[in-house]
Amino acid sequence: MSLLAAYISCTSPSRSARSKSLRVNLTSVHVGAFFRVTMLICSSYEQREVPCHGRALPLGEGAAPRFILAAFPEDTSSRKFPRQPFRASPIRASTGNAGSLTPPGGDCPEPWKFVAKLATPPGTRPKPRRRDVWIPLFHQSGFRCLANWLVVGRRTKRSRVKYTVWRQHRSSTSSSREESGKPGSAGSGHHIFFREWKFVAYTLTEHSGHFRPDLQGVRAIAIFLVILAHAGLTIVPGGFVGVDVFFVLSGYLITGLLLRELDRDGRIAFMLFYARRLKRLLPAMMLMLIVSAGVASWLLSGVEARAQLTSAPFAATWTSNLYFSFITLDYFDELATRDLFLHTWSLGVEEQFYLIWPVFLLLLFRIARLLRTSQENQRRLMFVGLGTAFVASLALSVYWTDHRPQAAFYMMPSRIWQLSLGAMVCLTFHANSSGRPARCLTSLPPYLALGSGLLMILGSAAGLSPDLAYPGFWALLPSFGTALVIAAGHAFPGGHNGLLAQPLMVWLGDRSYSLYLWHWPIFVLGFSLGFQGQLIPTLGLICLSLGAAIVSFRMVERPFWKGRWSHAGPLGTLLAGLLVMTTAVIALDQGLRQLPQTGAASDASNKWRMDSPIIYRLPCDAWYANARVEPCVFGPEENTKTVVLLGDSIATQWFSIIPEIFPEPDWRTVVLTKSSCAMVDEDYYYQPVGKIYRVCTDWRNAVLDELDGIRPEVLVMGSATEYRFTEEQWVEGSSRILERVSKAAGMVFVIPGTPGLGFDGPGCLARHLSTDGRIDRGPCLARHRLQHIASTTHSLAVAAGRFPNVHLLDLNDLVCPGGVCSAVSDQGVVVFRDSHHLTDSFVRAQIPFVRERLKRFGIP
Repeated sequence: MSLLAAYISCTSPSRSARSKSLRVNLTSVHVGAFFRVTMLICSSYEQREVPCHGRALPLGEGAAPRFILAAFPEDTSSRKFPRQPFRASPIRASTGNAGSLTPPGGDCPEPWKFVAKLATPPGTRPKPRRRDVWIPLFHQSGFRCLANWLVVGRRTKRSRVKYTVWRQHRSSTSSSREESGKPGSAGSGHHIFFREWKFVAYTLTEHSGHFRPDLQGVRAIAIFLVILAHAGLTIVPGGFVGVDVFFVLSGYLITGLLLRELDRDGRIAFMLFYARRLKRLLPAMMLMLIVSAGVASWLLSGVEARAQLTSAPFAATWTSNLYFSFITLDYFDELATRDLFLHTWSLGVEEQFYLIWPVFLLLLFRIARLLRTSQENQRRLMFVGLGTAFVASLALSVYWTDHRPQAAFYMMPSRIWQLSLGAMVCLTFHANSSGRPARCLTSLPPYLALGSGLLMILGSAAGLSPDLAYPGFWALLPSFGTALVIAAGHAFPGGHNGLLAQPLMVWLGDRSYSLYLWHWPIFVLGFSLGFQGQLIPTLGLICLSLGAAIVSFRMVERPFWKGRWSHAGPLGTLLAGLLVMTTAVIALDQGLRQLPQTGAASDASNKWRMDSPIIYRLPCDAWYANARVEPCVFGPEENTKTVVLLGDSIATQWFSIIPEIFPEPDWRTVVLTKSSCAMVDEDYYYQPVGKIYRVCTDWRNAVLDELDGIRPEVLVMGSATEYRFTEEQWVEGSSRILERVSKAAGMVFVIPGTPGLGFDGPGCLARHLSTDGRIDRGPCLARHRLQHIASTTHSLAVAAGRFPNVHLLDLNDLVCPGGVCSAVSDQGVVVFRDSHHLTDSFVRAQIPFVRERLKRFGIP
């Protein structure tokens, strides 16, 4: 952050000649440097010489104010500053123009926002009056400056920005002026108006006096990790820990704000606090919701849009975390997993935390005051209260992670411990605390604490994976790492530790909220259009997210946060916020009602989505509800031979082939299936249940025992390829299963999992359906999809080759001929009913081809 303090003194022979505005054109100043600029502004009709810090600077005639600008470095004895990349010398004075600080390359000017405060002249007791002053800002124009404006908020045309200043009037003679040491001209009988304004100017973003740039750097790291994880880039599989970093930071910052208010006033202005939160967070989020909903309705089919916008009314009220915590899952509702506003759950957690935290801190503060102990003991009591909240919430989080994983992840009570951790760090260093926690933390070398904290955060992002029960104890690693980084910053003046306070990091941290808001809906929409898993399009989506964040920050977030719309009163802000949220909920709910539901006949894609085999509608599959074996049997037990279809939903999508190739009355068909249960003897984490899929393991073992009793002549089995097994696990885990079934069945056929499209097939076809009902298959193609499953297919072939009666039945060349997968076949049959399950019509169309292949193994 660059700071400029300007002391302005002006004398004028009459009140009417007083300057009405200040025109200042300041050029690029290096972020991080502090400079004092002294400007003398006088309105006069005669030439005079006025001393300015020992320099005689002449003023010319004319009605316009004269500006003299000189730059002097601030005292750097107590601070470390970077090099100064501009000339810091006295600047010329000219009529109607300001001086400037010129960078070496003559680049476009930096933006400067002015905040005015009264500076009292020596020896006076002013009674200031509040006055609103319009300060015109002038900058260069041009395409280059327009680009800079988008990046760092520079203006390219004249703008008028309103600020509040204090005006001091004082009548004096020349002798009194000389005694006060103020510059001015002799003029007996003239009324002299001293107006000393202290202007504090900020580059990039205005921040308070408690601003720490290193924390913005931590925000930058957190949002960077989150974006990489959500983009599907495998370099940081645990990038979701960035949200944990945000939680700890929020607890630290909000607690610091509230503690300073308690120390200053002894109370908390609740309306003002909640109004600030609304102005800070609501406008940008509402813009994201409205734009995302509109774009989704335009780009996606009606069914897709409705399924992916379901949480919008909850997101508008910061309750989406409750929605996602209590939602009932449907295995075949794949579109619901691509909710456009899934990321707003963390915002809901924070807003619900903001509702209770001021009350909790005020309660601790009042209890400490009632005990009438020393200030240090009061702080200890508050620390005990925060520690109690930390321990209770952590215990709840660990318990819920095992028993209610969705609640553990999304609910605020199981996340309070992370926010409390940040609060305890804040209290530890608040008001130069000398307690034991502060001594322990300050005894660590700052760079050791900083390095350890960053290592814990980055190590968590690189080492953790989505296949872990989270948060639980695993969340301690990034949370304590963030606490160490925050604590280390207290060892550096103002948080200028050089590493995290770099201008680019601060710039990205300033925009982290906007970037968090926009990246997820952009990713989801892009992936819905088929860009998932492709590097170049994914990088393009990241750049698009950054561009949307820059514009949103500049046009919406910053003006409401610290700009022209930030001065609204708390009551008006709260009422306006409630009105906006209510209107948004009603509008979004009514908009959703206009979109077709899944199964509605009005949407063409629904007939393709419902094109599934009858086996899915029978009670054969209890999913994760229980591990009971519930076979579906077709044909009487008197039939002489039995064929068994075994596997997950990808295997049972081929069900319609079985009765055609193995017909009654000679054959009896038995189906044993459980969704998302791999026919691989390995335990694995399952996201919908939030833990190891023990139900699958128990069911799989029970099914193997069931097969020993059935003793089928033919067994057809298969699994999807999306399970995150290593090559060794695929080979060895499959071999253990095949060893059992090869002894129970006469002949075993293993069908590898089919490749997926990477996007919703029916939705794509509906978007490109012509008015006369013809399907355009060109936009709904996916190339090179077989490469994604080649390794798994090879592992299954290796495992099958170990047993003489086990054969690999690869049908993927029928699904994706020539390695190109399409939502509709060359014969005009729709292939996929979502992104990876086949339609029953397509499966039935493959019966002749499958029969021919089975004849090679002696199946008539």
